[in-house]
Amino acid sequence: MTDYPDLTNEMALDAAQLHQQRADAARRRVRSTMPPLPELRFEQAYIRSLMPALYTETGKDVKSEIREGHEVGVVWKAAMWITVRDQVISPFLQGAFWGILGLISGALRGSLRSSWAASRKHAAERVAGTGDSASLRKSVAGGIETAAVLT
Repeated sequence: MTDYPDLTNEMALDAAQLHQQRADAARRRVRSTMPPLPELRFEQAYIRSLMPALYTETGKDVKSEIREGHEVGVVWKAAMWITVRDQVISPFLQGAFWGILGLISGALRGSLRSSWAASRKHAAERVAGTGDSASLRKSVAGGIETAAVLT
């Protein structure tokens, strides 16, 4: 046992404690490599965007006045514009953008799918030698017409 001094300490620990220590070490490694997540809740972003519409009569920082429980003033015209912009105009523009993008991508996907299917059918007919007699007649007649025009 003297050859492995850490072995006695590790054996002394309970298996659950050892597992917990390893899990905590893994969490610390992951947390140290990940950047902090931004605040994505709408309420927090809306309150943050309302800050320029607030003022204090003492001239102090608005956030510190709110934290201390003091009243702050509101520039109502600016607050109304921020509210309309964040809750009406921005969602409308985002919806219009994604709606138009969906229409364009649907039409593009349909045209690509139909042209791809037509080219696959044409290639299969050419390779297999299949096809209806009308297409054969048209190709022969077209070939004769072309030859007649060229001479």
